[in-house]
Parts: sequence; C-alpha cells; structure tokens
Amino acid sequence: MPIQIEALPGEDLATLAARTLGDPSRFREIANLNGLNPLERLAGGLPINIPTSAELLAQVEPALSSVVSGVESALLQTQTTLEQVSGYTTEAQRLVGEVNGVLGNVESQLDTLLESARQYQGEAVRLVDWLLDKGTAQASTALQNLTEAIRL
Repeated sequence: MPIQIEALPGEDLATLAARTLGDPSRFREIANLNGLNPLERLAGGLPINIPTSAELLAQVEPALSSVVSGVESALLQTQTTLEQVSGYTTEAQRLVGEVNGVLGNVESQLDTLLESARQYQGEAVRLVDWLLDKGTAQASTALQNLTEAIRL
C-alpha cells in the first residue's frame, strides 16, 4: 500500500521525489502512480501517494523478467549463429585443403615443365618468341604439340 503525503506549496514532482524517495529523477514513478502530469506544479496540500519499495518491485519485476527473457533468447540465437559459423569454418578449411592440393599439383606440373624446358639449354626464349609470333590458334596447337612431346 502506498504512503500518502501532502504536497508542499509550489512543489513539483521532482522536488517531491527528492524529498520522499531521495532522488529527483524518480518523479515519473510518483506521476504514474497518481495519474499526474509530470511537468505541472502541485497544489499545496494535495494528497499524493508515494510508492513503496514493494510496489516499485512489483512494477519493475515483469519488466526485468522480460529483459532476462530477451537476453536469454539473444544468447541462444548467438549460440546458434556461432554453431553455424563453426560449420562454415569447417567447410572453409576443407576447401582450403582442396585448393592447396590443386596448387601443389599445378606447382608440380610447372616444375616438370620447367625441368623439360631446361633441356633446351637457352632455346626456351626462342621457343616462346616463336609461339608468340604465330596466331592464337596456331600457338595453342603448337604448345599442345610441345607439351605432348615433352611428356613422351
């Protein structure tokens, strides 16, 4: 049950809240309980209900429960998101492994081609120039022929 007091002449809700609750910023609590406009001055002698701690707790408790539920829900969503990201991380690691394997294979083939080109002892530059002088289709065919010859 709220405590009832009388407003002092010229007092506003912030001053009343400071006097009764020890904090002028709590004037909204008094305004809500009494259905008052928080910006109006109070008439002297006006009976005002001051909320008790138990009443304030009863008003605040549902809001706090709602906040707790919201935080719990957000944490569950965050955990789900982290699990999803973890799944993507595993897939990304697998793909990186595949890419590394392909790159290793390409590197091995390039090493083989380079080793084969060294057999020409300086003729590789002339060979590239010769391929560049040919048309695209001819150069491609010539390069395929060269590659096949190297494999033999």
